[in-house]
Formats: sequence, C-alpha cells, structure tokens
Amino acid sequence: MPNGRSCWRSSGGRWIGTGSNTSPSHGGKPIAERIRELNTRFRVGSAPVLLASLGVAQKGLNIPEADRVLFLTRSWTAKTEDQAEGRVLRPQQTRPVTTEFVHLRGSIDDYQGQMVAHKRDAINAGLDWGTPALDDVEFLHLDTLLGRFVEDLAGLMGCRTHEVRDRLAA
Repeated sequence: MPNGRSCWRSSGGRWIGTGSNTSPSHGGKPIAERIRELNTRFRVGSAPVLLASLGVAQKGLNIPEADRVLFLTRSWTAKTEDQAEGRVLRPQQTRPVTTEFVHLRGSIDDYQGQMVAHKRDAINAGLDWGTPALDDVEFLHLDTLLGRFVEDLAGLMGCRTHEVRDRLAA
C-alpha cells in the first residue's frame, strides 16, 4: 500500500469507495492546518470519521470526540498502535469506540498486523504467566502473504501469476 498521505490526497478527504465524509489527519499537513481541520471538520463539523496516521495520533493528541477512527498506516509494535488507539479512549469519552486498521489484502499491512498481534499476545502471556491466546493461530510468512497477493492480483487482471510482472510493467 502506498503511504497514507497519497491515499488521503487521492481521496480528497472522502473515504475511498464509500463517499463517507471523513477528516484526514496525517504528517503531510502542517500542524496548524491539521489542528484547524480537526477542530472545524471533526470536533464540531460534519465529518463523523477520523482518518489518522499513527504518527499524528500517537502522542499528544486527545480526541475524545471520536468514536470511529480508521488508521491507514501500521506499526511494527503493539505499544505504538495501543498509544494511538488510546488517544480516543480518554476519560471524557462517553460512547463506544471503534478503531480499525485498513489493510490492502495480501500486502505488508497483513504481515504487520499479524506481527503486532503475536507480539501483543506474547507480551500479555508473559505478563500474566499465561498461555498465549494465539497459540493455535497459523503465523503466515511474508512469502506466503505476498504469494497470495500476487494470486489475487492475477485473478483481478485475468492472467496467470507469472504474467503479472509483465502486465504491470507495460
């Protein structure tokens, strides 16, 4: 997946494919502009969904007005993702909260997601002297995920997997 900024730029502040009004917040915008948009479009405006990169949502930002946040970037650590999700879970929060990480199926996003899940599980099991909850979940190697991605892409393109590279280069 391209970096989050290019997705937001191409979507023009609209969540791609749904027409939903969103408020994008990412490091490609100057801080003053980010804060102004957050205040006018999201906190008191018409945008019900916040699109955020982990970089801007990780530290120093409190957004208890949010009950739905979509992250278009991933981290390699549970700590970073938990910190970003915690920006919404403030004492002032009065509603149930949904945070989601948007993945391009079969991409590095899937691999990062499973790495973070397994790291979080190992940490929790170590802290609680317990058995990991994901003990029976298959860990997919990056080669497997990328292979599936190419298979899916070939299916969408109507060709065989070995023809994908040539078609993309054309």
